[in-house]
Amino acid sequence: MKGLPIGVHCCHQSRVEVRVGATIEVDVAQVLVTDQLYRRSARMADLQAELTAYRELSEIMATDPELAIERFLQLALELCPAAGSAGLSELDSEGDAEIFRWTAMSGAFTPYVGGTTPRDFSPCGLCLDRHHTILLESPARLFTYFNEAEPAICEGLIVPLYDTGKQAIGTLWIVSHREDANFDPTDARVMEQLAVQLVLAIKLRRKLRLHEALQEAVEDRELLVGEVRHRVKNMIQMTTSLLRMQESSTKSRQAKEALHEATDRLTVLANVYEALLGPAPHSRTLNAGDLVRKLVPALLGTKRESAGISVDLDCEDIELRVEQATSVGLIVNEAVTNALKYAFSPKKGGVIRVRLVREGGVVKLVVSDDGRGFEAPPRERSMGIRMMRAFARQLEGEVSIDGSRGTTVTLTWPAQVRTAVPA
Repeated sequence: MKGLPIGVHCCHQSRVEVRVGATIEVDVAQVLVTDQLYRRSARMADLQAELTAYRELSEIMATDPELAIERFLQLALELCPAAGSAGLSELDSEGDAEIFRWTAMSGAFTPYVGGTTPRDFSPCGLCLDRHHTILLESPARLFTYFNEAEPAICEGLIVPLYDTGKQAIGTLWIVSHREDANFDPTDARVMEQLAVQLVLAIKLRRKLRLHEALQEAVEDRELLVGEVRHRVKNMIQMTTSLLRMQESSTKSRQAKEALHEATDRLTVLANVYEALLGPAPHSRTLNAGDLVRKLVPALLGTKRESAGISVDLDCEDIELRVEQATSVGLIVNEAVTNALKYAFSPKKGGVIRVRLVREGGVVKLVVSDDGRGFEAPPRERSMGIRMMRAFARQLEGEVSIDGSRGTTVTLTWPAQVRTAVPA
């Protein structure tokens, strides 16, 4: 039944020519008998059963549109006693051709679910071309591919389905498989009323499927982002190891310091990614307080100068965008590294304090020490100072350095953030 038999050429006019070997002309009127439908006596309707059915369908549609569509077809068979099969044919495309796809079935034709018929040579196409309910008698005489269907179709009652914009969706149909089982005006009315609600169920199902597809795409994206971040983290760790190996094998003191500083900056990025790979790997923000609390001890663990030096951390849980947190982390790295290298006399130790707070409309980061401080202003052309000022500009903030009582580095920037919920 799937596809169009070879040698058939047709159109939905008053006469259709079917060539199978010799030329035979088949008049559409021989199968299209809608006028007979309305001359038949209408059977007594079971209105109570119809009301019960419509109420049931409304309840199912609210929770499970897919199940509701299956129930529509079952109820079509229950409310139309002559029907032996019921189906939903939805307009679809296959390559460049329009087709009807049997997306749901009930009754004897259930095994044919998923089958297709051509839009321009099918009972459903004939129905949509006429824009109203039609009745067909022995449709296999015209649509010869139905000769393959078992059991045979004696009559087919087909109702068009349109959305609110009069866009064709497909058809709802029932067929009889017995010569003595004929449809009447009551069947047509029942099917047309079912069709109205069925359109709503189809639209709800499509909306649900779209939502599920979008949800799946989001989940796929989150998996991809997580995988990329894991790979980046691994790459940073591998690069850090290589730099440390290079540092240990280099004799030049200047080269050792440069390699050590590069390793420290990679440590910042590693901690940022560690935070990103936390409980919400899909998030575009992270907890800056948590980042600083992890970063500073990690920096001290890599410094030979850290012996005898303690750290006092007072960091609020403030959520920053990832790019903001990266800039903050790199400034913390520069300030803490400078304190470890220059603030304290050898073997005397001291305290480094790091404070991160939100004050009104700004966020403030303060890195201070109780070391020797400095009298002359810091060299503005030094790499550390230039980097801190560059990162401050990225935050649209300002950085100041005071050496009067120890050294204090203060960074402030606009509080386009929100307080983070501690994990």
